[in-house]
Amino acid sequence: MSRRKSRKAIPSPYKSWYEYFVSQELDKMQVTYQYEPSQFTYYPTINKGLCLDCSSKNVSRAAIYTPDWYFPDQGFYIETKGILSSSERKKLKTVKDQLNLDLKIMLEDDGKIRNSKKWSRYSDWCEWADFDYTVGKLPKKEWFLCYQ
Repeated sequence: MSRRKSRKAIPSPYKSWYEYFVSQELDKMQVTYQYEPSQFTYYPTINKGLCLDCSSKNVSRAAIYTPDWYFPDQGFYIETKGILSSSERKKLKTVKDQLNLDLKIMLEDDGKIRNSKKWSRYSDWCEWADFDYTVGKLPKKEWFLCYQ
């Protein structure tokens, strides 16, 4: 008989335990927030893409981005990340470059980026990409008007 530890289900509507814990901290802070209220269309480039009509190699596709949190009293969004993979970094940079969103990043930890010559940690990438960010379960209090 196999002995597997049972995992508790992540409380709805959250997609990770990190998002759930952040929601608990936001409730303690008594700030107004909405979870995943908006979707935005952005256009990432397609690697090795080729337009069949004009033969252009500059090809993109429509994709949907849904930020984790919106703070209507402050007018900004927060994206929470446990793992900041290369595809997530590319997506966030494209979203930042194409959309006029005040987007901040909360990192569960300051993980290492592998196979990189320019940076070695998530925080280094956030600084390079010009994102306001924090590491841990607490957002920066200075992000919120009620704490200024």
